[in-house]
Amino acid sequence: MMPRYNITSGLTLVLMGHLDEALENIEIAIQSQPENSLLFNNKAFI
Repeated sequence: MMPRYNITSGLTLVLMGHLDEALENIEIAIQSQPENSLLFNNKAFI
């Protein structure tokens, strides 16, 4: 659905009910772009 793997697209998939796809998306996002994950970027909530 979304071209880039990131936390936002993963959470969007969760909200839409695509749990398997969302977990894979979030896992890839954390592995490939750690600065993009909520663990490393608290500014995501601002």
